[in-house]
Amino acid sequence: MLAVLLLMGGADGLPFEQDLEDAIDGILQRLGYNFSSKRSKQAFLTDTLGQGGADFVLKGVSSMPGMPVDVAGRFGMGNLIPGTGLLTKKDSYARDLGELAGPAGDIAKRAFTGAGKLLGGDVAGAVLDVTPAAVRNVAKGADMLATGAYRDARGYNVNDNSAAEAVMKMVGFQPNSTADIQDAKGQALNMVGQNRMRSMEIAEHWAQGLADSDMTKVDEARAWRDDWNAKNPATPIRVSMPGVIRRVQAMRQDALNRTQKTAPAALKQTVRRELAETRAE
Repeated sequence: MLAVLLLMGGADGLPFEQDLEDAIDGILQRLGYNFSSKRSKQAFLTDTLGQGGADFVLKGVSSMPGMPVDVAGRFGMGNLIPGTGLLTKKDSYARDLGELAGPAGDIAKRAFTGAGKLLGGDVAGAVLDVTPAAVRNVAKGADMLATGAYRDARGYNVNDNSAAEAVMKMVGFQPNSTADIQDAKGQALNMVGQNRMRSMEIAEHWAQGLADSDMTKVDEARAWRDDWNAKNPATPIRVSMPGVIRRVQAMRQDALNRTQKTAPAALKQTVRRELAETRAE
């Protein structure tokens, strides 16, 4: 059974594979490494077996030339424990919390999203949000047939698709070309997100030290930056001193002034007037 699963879903589809990756990633990320088990595994296998061999090991028959759909995405059993993504560092944990809530949570989320679209006048979008996945797949495939492209939830093109891929999407299979792009995009965004989060933490600590005239904090921030760069030479952090100074200036302002400065240009006058009323009170 495991051999068949390995053939159809690849190593990434073996039971608990993604759950184990989340645990490893979470530990190493909190030790200061910009680490992704998936990315590291792909790099190691590519160096050892070549691109084609690595793809076959990780994705099984989905990686074979001419395979139009992502079979691994349907047969894989790598994510069996809900919410393991909470172990990793990321900007948002909404998806992981949704896993913990299960099908009921997904239904509730779609109901709220659909209600918002309905109130905004998007009746078709509201109805589609609360329909079963099979109906949404047919609608997505029809859109791919009409536009010749797979588009994300915001309507942005992901990649061009053929009519055959659109038909396969109608029956519930993700086009292989789209799955590859989304997987690569997800890994890149994860790498950038890890760098950005740590960079913000360091800049914030640095600015707090300057605002408090506490050079110990400034030295700690420098040490954090140097430690990160030593552990992650491929994704170094460069602290922008002008950005740190702006943070210091913001820290020394009161909340009303900070709010006024962050308002869009078109709203600054309105925000200034309302905040002036608050000060007068």
